[in-house]
Amino acid sequence: MSSNDFPDDASTSTPAFQPSEADLLVGAGQHASFTSKLLIGELLMFGAYIVLVLLAVYTIV
Repeated sequence: MSSNDFPDDASTSTPAFQPSEADLLVGAGQHASFTSKLLIGELLMFGAYIVLVLLAVYTIV
């Protein structure tokens, strides 16, 4: 077994992610976070709309 079988020098190993891939992953994570915030906001607005409609129907009837 030679000493090159298991390199312990960081300069000889390849990085797990290239910088461009890391930027893509960060961007995708931010987009997913933003999308879930939008979805939660939409659900809250839909719930508020239902409550307002029920209040309007209750006051008319």
